[in-house]
Amino acid sequence: MGKISTAIRDALRREGCSIVSIDPLGTDEVVIDANRDGIRYTVAIKAEAGRSESTDEAMDAIDAIEEALGWLGDLPDAADDFAVSVGDKLASIQDWIEKNDTVTDNQLSAIENMREGIQKWIR
Repeated sequence: MGKISTAIRDALRREGCSIVSIDPLGTDEVVIDANRDGIRYTVAIKAEAGRSESTDEAMDAIDAIEEALGWLGDLPDAADDFAVSVGDKLASIQDWIEKNDTVTDNQLSAIENMREGIQKWIR
């Protein structure tokens, strides 16, 4: 089951629906068949073409993380502990963004702060 189908299934379960089936009809359409209070519902959902603004922002954040991770190799030996710590944090944020296809404002701020910290060591 894809990310969209999983998210839909979880949302419907929170609303008290039992899922009969979720059928992907291609890359941009899903049919949901669910029961709630003994009533059967069938819904077709068609996604808009293209990436959302949050997806674009997430991709930009991943690019910024990957660039910053590349800079870590340029740090002096005195910054080894800093490099390990920042590298772990950036990798963790990147993993979360990739799994969720979005980035939070706090993550964007943290990424920018870590990038600035790396640049201060390089200068």
